[in-house]
Amino acid sequence: VRAQALLWCVPLFLVSVGQMCGDTMRGWGFGKPGEKLTVKVRMMFYKALVRQEVGWHDLPENASGALCASLATEVNMVQALSGETLGRNIVSIMTVIVAFGIAFLVGHWAVVLVALAC
Repeated sequence: VRAQALLWCVPLFLVSVGQMCGDTMRGWGFGKPGEKLTVKVRMMFYKALVRQEVGWHDLPENASGALCASLATEVNMVQALSGETLGRNIVSIMTVIVAFGIAFLVGHWAVVLVALAC
């Protein structure tokens, strides 16, 4: 019993260590470029606002509060699409694909097809 427990504990421990390292690298790998992209887009958006004619700023839809709000919210949508959210979505999709692949290889193919149908 002890040998069987060790047989399962060691691989699961190694998988958990790999998962921690992978999550750290995913957070850094998607977070840092997403942050840089957000800063760059925010700077481009601000420069585009500053280049507008003076009369453009007098329009009611271009009030200073509306421009500040759009600068804060619109650019954050880029971060939501390109940052850690994207990494989390990729990991989720790959987890499902790999799980069904392993299930097809190791398990019974009919059970996997039933699981896919649900």
